Amino acid sequence: MIATALGQALEDLDDLLIGETEYQEIVGKRERTLNFMCGAVTFKRRLVKLTDKKYVFPLDRYLQLIPRSRFSPLMVEKVAKLASHSVLRTTALAVNLLTPLSISHQKVGQLYQTAGTQCEKQREETTLVTVAKKRQVPYLYLEGDAFCVAIKAKHHHKNIFVHRLQLTEGITQNGQRRQTLNRHVFTGLNRRVVFKQAQDYLSQNYDLQHTTVITGSDNGSGYEPSCFDELAIGAKKH
Repeated sequence: MIATALGQALEDLDDLLIGETEYQEIVGKRERTLNFMCGAVTFKRRLVKLTDKKYVFPLDRYLQLIPRSRFSPLMVEKVAKLASHSVLRTTALAVNLLTPLSISHQKVGQLYQTAGTQCEKQREETTLVTVAKKRQVPYLYLEGDAFCVAIKAKHHHKNIFVHRLQLTEGITQNGQRRQTLNRHVFTGLNRRVVFKQAQDYLSQNYDLQHTTVITGSDNGSGYEPSCFDELAIGAKKH
């Protein structure tokens, strides 16, 4: 029942998004099945042709779904975090016992690769945008964290730390939906590089002299309050 309700909710969201998307034509609806935490969810969403001739699924783009993946982004994240505390076979067993899903240890390994590839892709796509006039906003919210993915096999063990910063201008109410304003995410395997990307983006796009910058983290190593000071240089208040 939950899976059916979620599928209907996604189709309702697609109806809302299609009214906000600028497109040349609607090609039609395509069906997709994803494995969520509640099980397999099947839904239909519209494929549209944009004015620049590109074909996209507005719903997939809005939800940042991984192309051709059979797992939701949250499912990929949870499997990766669970696997950081056990071997692949144990992770697969836990998923199979505690969710309606069925997954092999080979698939768990593939999800490791998927998570790493998506992080690297997102890092590469985070480009600097030069604007004629820098934005002036009253508040900017920046949060950061890192999580460890432990790749464990029979004869080797390797830890990978993924670093992530998220920048937003706040939250707005769009009908019944709440969404972040001008959200940008900086992700990578090198903490210094990720912080440098965020710093460059801020200097390129924002005039902070009238802005209060609010930063947050769990105060872990590399994410102490002092680490965020350079990101708030020139701000009215940090």
